[in-house]
This record gives sequence, structure tokens and C-alpha cells, in this order.
Amino acid sequence: MNEFECAAQRKEAITVVVADDHPMVRRGLVAILGGEPDFKVLGEAATGSEALDRTRTFRPDILVMDVNMPECDSETARRIREECPGTRIVVFSFWNDAAAVDGFKCAGASAYVVKGSSGKALIELLRAVVTGGSFRLLEEIY
Repeated sequence: MNEFECAAQRKEAITVVVADDHPMVRRGLVAILGGEPDFKVLGEAATGSEALDRTRTFRPDILVMDVNMPECDSETARRIREECPGTRIVVFSFWNDAAAVDGFKCAGASAYVVKGSSGKALIELLRAVVTGGSFRLLEEIY
């Protein structure tokens, strides 16, 4: 059985908090996730501090977090991992910067996704992330 089949057999939905300072991007992610029967969005955030607060409150399986929003950097990810170790962090960015990828990987992120990736690829990555395993980098462009 592969990791996608494992995630698909979960009895409960994969819970997610979406953090991005651009409302349209947040709404788009929420719409993509909402179209999948095995995902449930618990909350949204527009800053790093809001992402930490929502993650503390909801304890989602996954936090999808933009790296370029206010009050957000690899230290934010490290703090979220320390305070909410059960939540996997998926970093979401327009830029594929090797230093940023390494910084977030070292801070405990489970994956780094370039915003040009397809919705289908993102969904597959999130299903894989919830099962654990090694760090993932998604660079696929449409």
C-alpha cells in the first residue's frame, strides 16, 4: 500500500489551517481543499502570529503557510513545530530559493511548495505529508 492509499483510508478528514496574507490566495486554497472530501479547513490566518494562534487553537494535521506574509519566517515555523508538534508545516511560496527551503527544512517544515504548482499536485503532496516521511519539495509548474 502506498502513502496516498494510506491517507485515503483515514477515517477522519485531514484538517488544515491556511495562512497567507493575500485574501484571494487564501480563498483559492480553501476552495481547492474544500473540493476534496478528505480535507477540512479549520481556519485561516493572514500573519505569522495569526498562523501560530490558529494552529494552537485548532491543532490541525497540516498548516499551509506562506513565507512572505507579515510576522513570518523560519523562526515562526520552528516555534509552531515546538508548540504544536503534531502539526505538519507545508511552506507555500512564490519563490524557489534554496536558502529559504533549507531554512524552513531545518525549522521542521515537512514540505516546501512553489505557488506555481498545480492544485492536483498540492493535494497529492498534502496527502503524502500527513503520513510522515522525509522532507518534500514541490516545484511542478502547471
